Amino acid sequence: KEEGKLVKLVAEALYNAAKAKRQMYKMSSDHSSGAAGLQDLTECPICYERFERPLQLSCGHSYCSKCVDTLRVLSPQSQFGGTNDEYEVGCPECRRVTKVPPGGLPLNYRLQDLIAHVSSEGGEKVNTPRDDAEEKCLLKCLVCNQSMDKGVYMLCRTCAYEHENMSQMCSLCCLRSHNGHNIVERPFVPDIN
Repeated sequence: KEEGKLVKLVAEALYNAAKAKRQMYKMSSDHSSGAAGLQDLTECPICYERFERPLQLSCGHSYCSKCVDTLRVLSPQSQFGGTNDEYEVGCPECRRVTKVPPGGLPLNYRLQDLIAHVSSEGGEKVNTPRDDAEEKCLLKCLVCNQSMDKGVYMLCRTCAYEHENMSQMCSLCCLRSHNGHNIVERPFVPDIN
């Protein structure tokens, strides 16, 4: 019962992070300009890293294979075909459910080609005012030290009392290390000024 609540909370956090990313993108004045726009299209909306093996869900949204694996862990395992290779994942952006076949999700070849094109064209990333603002917004997990979703972070109230500096964490560390604890989702509101 508690594990189900935690899975639901973490899935909701991923959805809210994707929503926050879209809002930040809309507020950016340079999101439609050349390199900055292409740079944003090549980032996974869950981990905000450049796509690595972009996989496409049935709704059309794409995520890197690492994040799809995370979605699989967070989604209830439904074995609709009777084998362990078949499962369902919910899209964090539109919440549509995708049935993943035994062979896995299809690779988004167009997106992979776009990433290769952007990489070969630019070589180095050009810093924009939006990039500088986003750098100030960077939040790191205090457990694994990885960059976290810019929209939300998880706070373990149970551990906050015991280890004050180890309570702010990413959703994956929360799921791995704090199952059954008193977890709350907190919005991350950066100071962009």
